[in-house]
Amino acid sequence: MLRFSSFLLISGLMLVLACALVKPGAHLAEVGEEIRTPMNDMIAAYNRRDLEAFISFMAPDAIIQLEASPAITGTATIRAMIEKTFESPFKEMLWESQTIVLATKCKLAYVISAFKIVFEGRDGRMEVPGKSTIIWRKTDGHWKAAVWDFSVD
Repeated sequence: MLRFSSFLLISGLMLVLACALVKPGAHLAEVGEEIRTPMNDMIAAYNRRDLEAFISFMAPDAIIQLEASPAITGTATIRAMIEKTFESPFKEMLWESQTIVLATKCKLAYVISAFKIVFEGRDGRMEVPGKSTIIWRKTDGHWKAAVWDFSVD
């Protein structure tokens, strides 16, 4: 986990150093929406358990890093992991993007979010809170999740 956290930190620093970050101004809300829309659409696909729609938001070489687990790399491996996740009794994932930073020249962005995975069962409702960082990459005019790091609180 520490190694991957270091990777995220170094990636973020490279993003800041290599690219011109969007300056605060009138167009910042529009730029945020450029990332927020695919983010929300991806989470909606997850909540409806629409595997194909969810995978369409992932870069072919995407990496998902779950807490205390080896990295899951590439859409074929991610697809298999998400299929198993869809078999679990979760009801929905509630998502709140807290920070969105877009590097305009490099076509990279990162989103820091808080989430809750909601389960409903015999014992009632249970919410599992956590945090996430997603690095997005714009390829052929479309934003794709390139790196996704999860941890539960």
